[in-house]
Amino acid sequence: MKWNCLLFVLASACWCGISRGASHNSEQSIASYERGGQRLADSSEVEVAVPSGLKLILCLGQSNMAGRGKMTEADRAVVPHAYKLNASNRWVQACSPYHFDKTVAGVGPVDEFVRRYLKDHPGESVGVVPCAVGGSSVTTWKVFRNGEKGKNLETALARAAAAATNGSYVAILWHQGETDAEKWSAARFRKEYVADVESVAQAVRKVTGEDVPFLAGEIGRWLRKDGDHAERVNPFTNLIPTKVPHSAIVSSEGLANQDPHHFTRESQLELGARYYAAWKDLAERPRKPFVARWKGNRAAAVSFTFDDGLRDQYELAFPKFKELGLKGTFFLNGGSIDTQTPTRQGALRMTWAMVQEMSDSCFASEHSRKH
Repeated sequence: MKWNCLLFVLASACWCGISRGASHNSEQSIASYERGGQRLADSSEVEVAVPSGLKLILCLGQSNMAGRGKMTEADRAVVPHAYKLNASNRWVQACSPYHFDKTVAGVGPVDEFVRRYLKDHPGESVGVVPCAVGGSSVTTWKVFRNGEKGKNLETALARAAAAATNGSYVAILWHQGETDAEKWSAARFRKEYVADVESVAQAVRKVTGEDVPFLAGEIGRWLRKDGDHAERVNPFTNLIPTKVPHSAIVSSEGLANQDPHHFTRESQLELGARYYAAWKDLAERPRKPFVARWKGNRAAAVSFTFDDGLRDQYELAFPKFKELGLKGTFFLNGGSIDTQTPTRQGALRMTWAMVQEMSDSCFASEHSRKH
């Protein structure tokens, strides 16, 4: 009788767990299939209490962000001081796979990103917010002109907001494009892709904060002639910094594939190391005014110009230029320099001595004799 009761209790518990997972899955807006692979049922990991002040990492995109690298036993080990938000928006201890979008979820770039972050930031704890969905088009992530949001973006925003109650965001990781490369023409990428990703960054930064680095990775460079086409995607991925401030590109050069679409475990880890290096460069770089880059991701320039040789340009702008190591061009009214007659607005003019001092580090040019 005791054994019968025990079996009944165990069976009931298993059935409750399955029912809860199935019900939860039906409520998720995360896409359920990727080339025949069904998404993983709700996590059975035990919810844990997390320390306050988690450093949060938001993961967006498709399967190579979710991770498809073949796992080893070592990958399944719990990572100390790291946590992940499971499908039920509960914090659990972190280990691979971080994502739960498909049963084939495995090692991804965030694995190595987390390891390197914790190594460089002893005493801190990390919270990963996995939102990538295998096989997802950028249209499921973008904000449309009418303000409507793609279904995966909606889910990611809700999860990002839930996680934000336990910490602050330090990074947004984006990797996407393989699905659209199969269907989109080069002309459509040229017209839409960068603007679509810009809308993603703007939307998530309303939750994460405007200054959080946005890191976008290239798709695998082996995807060329048949099926996917890296040459359709990567040139436009590299243009993301022209539209998204405080962003950087992560190269996929030299990385290998384990199947037609996915990086190997080793390449996933290397990609994660590159994401971290790009993040570190952005995070440690002082924020400066955003300068859009030229076509082809080439560095652009800003020209500072001043008119009329006014004294406040010498007193206010020139010291700041010297402090920052910048140069400017000052257009002078030659006939007004060294005069004590103010402008109609009451502004005073420079002296020739001031002009001489400025000429050592800035440029002077004539702006007519009297204007």
